[in-house]
Amino acid sequence: MATHRPEPLGKDLWFSLESWVIQDGAFPDVQVGEVHRSAIEFRGGEPGTCPCWIEYLRHIAEDIYDVCGSVVDAQDDMLVFEIGDVRLVRFVPLGETRDVRQVAGLGRCYLTRLVRDGSILVEHEWYIKDLLLQAAPWIRLPDGQRIRDPEHPQWRRIRATSAWNDDEGSATYLVHAVIVG
Repeated sequence: MATHRPEPLGKDLWFSLESWVIQDGAFPDVQVGEVHRSAIEFRGGEPGTCPCWIEYLRHIAEDIYDVCGSVVDAQDDMLVFEIGDVRLVRFVPLGETRDVRQVAGLGRCYLTRLVRDGSILVEHEWYIKDLLLQAAPWIRLPDGQRIRDPEHPQWRRIRATSAWNDDEGSATYLVHAVIVG
């Protein structure tokens, strides 16, 4: 893990990192100024055809993007699609990768660690510019489930994650990174 700042390719991305991912050992705690390497998972959108044949990656809010990208690799349960220099991974049900040429729609970006061998590079090196900790109050739904209050979103700037301690081990982080390789 390097802590120098390489020249960016010009792709700023915001993505989510959940504390349980760090607690499971997929990532270490991270801090502003570090460089890490991983794949970026896109959850959302639909495999199919873009409404127009122009590829795009539009930041909507937080970790939400509107995308249209060309599929460059399809494996059993995974599509790898590309928008300029950025490659994203989208997991799909087994067998639904055949003849898919594009992925389009709204979705969220997350960090993911791929553990399989692939025929195409999907990991990026990314430099952390900023880290935010979800600080919205918790609310309890009628079924007893606990969620963040969507009516009062709040984020707090931090220098480093502490997955076992932040928000009593239930933290959600928003990572602002630049893809550097």
